[in-house]
Amino acid sequence: MPNFDWPAKEDRSLISTRISRLDGPIKARGAAKYSYDRNLEGMLQARLVTSPHPHARIKKIDTSAAEKVTGFRGAVLINDVGAELQWMGQEILAVAADTEEHARDAATAVKIEYEILPHFVKEEDVTQAGNQVTPADEKADGDAEAAFSAADTVTHEGYYGCSTINHCCLEPHGQVIDWKGDEITVYASTQAVGRIGADLAKNLSADPAMGQVSPSNVVVLTPVMGGGFGSKFSIDTWGIACAKLSACCKSSCSARCRSC
Repeated sequence: MPNFDWPAKEDRSLISTRISRLDGPIKARGAAKYSYDRNLEGMLQARLVTSPHPHARIKKIDTSAAEKVTGFRGAVLINDVGAELQWMGQEILAVAADTEEHARDAATAVKIEYEILPHFVKEEDVTQAGNQVTPADEKADGDAEAAFSAADTVTHEGYYGCSTINHCCLEPHGQVIDWKGDEITVYASTQAVGRIGADLAKNLSADPAMGQVSPSNVVVLTPVMGGGFGSKFSIDTWGIACAKLSACCKSSCSARCRSC
C-alpha cells in the first residue's frame, strides 16, 4: 500500500465538515420535480406494448381495436412485422391516450401474432445449441491438469453461477416530451443530460417521416433524478417513441417505462 499522510485538521476544508446539499431542502419537503412530476397542459400518457416471449418473430400487428378505445390518440412502431425479438419485454410499439387508464386499455387491445422461436437459458443449453449460438470466449491461465494432479485426493465438482443483478431505481426510466414548433423540450430521467439531445436528434433524423432534427433544437431538463446507477444514459426506445407521439399527436406526451 502506498504511504498516505492524512491532512492535518487545520488543513482540511471538506473532510469532517458538514456540507449542505443544494437540492436537500426541496427533496426533504417533497418539492423536487422529477420527470414523473411534470404534468403539462394537454399532456397525453403513453404505454408500451412489449413481447411476452423471450425469443420470437413478429408475424402480424393489429391496432384497429386499440384505435377504438376511448381517449386513444396515436401509436408508433418500435419493431415492425418481421422483426426478431430477443428477450421478454422487448418493446414493440407505444400507444398514447388522454389518460393513463385509457393508454393501458389501448395497449392491452393491440393484437400481435408471433412465431415463437427456441431460446436458451442455462449455460448447458448454449453448449447444446451448436452453431446457433456463439458463447463468449473462454480464457484459462496456467496448467490445469498439473494443478489437479498436485491437488488433494478429494475433488469436489459442481455447477456455480451468479444471479442476475438489475438496476432498481426509485424513479423509473422515462421522459416527458413537449414538441412545439421546432423546439423539443425533454424532461428526462437521465445521468447524461449532455448527450440526450444529440441522441434523440440522431434517432429522429434516421426516420424519413420525421425529417431532420438538430440537436440544438432539443432542450433537456433534469433538475433532479431518482437514481440511475449507470442505467440512465441514452434516450432509449421509449424516449424516441415519446417524441414521435408528441409530434404526431400535436401535444406533449409522457412516455413512462412500465410493463404492459
